[in-house]
Amino acid sequence: MLAAANAAQYGHPAPEDLQDAWDCQRYNIPFDGSDLMSQPAGKTLRMNIALNVYNSFESRQRAILHDIPMDEWSQNNPQAWKIVAHIERMRFDNRS
Repeated sequence: MLAAANAAQYGHPAPEDLQDAWDCQRYNIPFDGSDLMSQPAGKTLRMNIALNVYNSFESRQRAILHDIPMDEWSQNNPQAWKIVAHIERMRFDNRS
């Protein structure tokens, strides 16, 4: 999750699960070309989490770029705000 947030926020390389999620969106097939039932356990969930984290942070970055107040952004994007707040708490906890 932190790697996906860092990719959106700081331009770091995207983690594998995020790259695979983008490939699924782009080509409308599972990341390795097989069917969904043959995917490794938890892979689809990890890809969705990475994509949600990335999209939430990217949305926040766009709001910052366009000088949208964070309270306004968070009210208009409550799910994204929950994700961003959760990741920021994780970052804070990891600093200790």
